[in-house]
Amino acid sequence: MKKNILFWAFLLGLAVVIWAGYRQKSNQPASILLQPTVLPSLSPTPSPTPDLNPGTKKASNNKTPKSPARNAPPYDVLTKPATCQIGGQIKFLSPSIAEHLNTYLIYTGIDSPARLFKWQVAPIDKLEVGPNLTASIKLPDGKELINVVLPEKPIAANYKLTASMTYGRLVNGDIKVYEVQCDGQTEVVLPFK
Repeated sequence: MKKNILFWAFLLGLAVVIWAGYRQKSNQPASILLQPTVLPSLSPTPSPTPDLNPGTKKASNNKTPKSPARNAPPYDVLTKPATCQIGGQIKFLSPSIAEHLNTYLIYTGIDSPARLFKWQVAPIDKLEVGPNLTASIKLPDGKELINVVLPEKPIAANYKLTASMTYGRLVNGDIKVYEVQCDGQTEVVLPFK
């Protein structure tokens, strides 16, 4: 009889806990769960620097470069022109499966995550090639796999990819943007076509 009372007391306690949890969940408005939360943006505020010589005037230099974006090297470190090289072969085994044979983009001297890789496809077709923006790659130097997505109906069985890259350099206090053609080419082969 004692075991029977303990069993029913345990069952009643479990039911109360489940009911309390369900009731607490159902009392919360659904809009709280579905609304995205906007977090305040924190940015550093410039603090004034004390003037150690109040009797003298400071020369104003309007040619001061803006600071480089995060993850970018300082502009004074990058003095040589940037370079890039592509190569290798991408062999598609089916429209969605490809074998990459040394298909790398090798680059040096990229100054900002806002720089671009521009791809040329021959013959002209709607292949999607990347990387395109340097925001997702290691700066200033690195090596990335070249990625290709085929159009729904490719027009050729073989394609040649070439590329160019933009980069910036500090010239007389201003950042000047240049473009360089990458050395080499990458071949895209569609043996199933």
